[in-house]
Amino acid sequence: MRILLTAGVTSISLFCFGSIANANPVQTLRLYPGYGTTLNFRSTGEIVYKVWLDDPSQVTIDFDDSNCLARSEKTACKAQIIHLRRIHRLNFPGLPTSLTTALTVVTNRNLYQFRLSFPNAGIPLTGIVDVQFSASRSQISRGLQIAASRRLLHPGDALWKRMQAFFRLIDRGTPLNQAAQQVGISLQFIQQLNELGQIAVP
Repeated sequence: MRILLTAGVTSISLFCFGSIANANPVQTLRLYPGYGTTLNFRSTGEIVYKVWLDDPSQVTIDFDDSNCLARSEKTACKAQIIHLRRIHRLNFPGLPTSLTTALTVVTNRNLYQFRLSFPNAGIPLTGIVDVQFSASRSQISRGLQIAASRRLLHPGDALWKRMQAFFRLIDRGTPLNQAAQQVGISLQFIQQLNELGQIAVP
């Protein structure tokens, strides 16, 4: 996991392709009195299905999809933004107090965990945390070659040509998610190629 501070937005690049991101270091989010923190998953294209907060005594959670706050099982949460707000500690019988707690976010593709801490004073560096995938061009390219060697796709196919256009955009400095969108390739496919390039042997 890498942290980049740019223009008031914290970008978290997560190496978490595949099913579960539990191999990544847990990122700490500091919630200061009087300030909120927003987690933005739009850059990954993922949909947030469920959120678990181990200790709710100091934090309230809101979403950009009102269905996420409903208790009915008939409603489906499809959020991409989570807002965390620090509150005065509430007393819940049987719930032990702690200096930190865990926030688990379940999306349609990954499982994320953050550590929440509660400083007594201070000002946050940013109020927005932009979650972004970090992928290696060389690993994506290797994954594409491996996929071709396994006859999952063929050079000259429409998808292959779109991938070459994708690489040209990446080489010009276009962000990964924008390059994928411009050539009409899903981020999930890019993630699969990156994962294939990491662990597979042709």
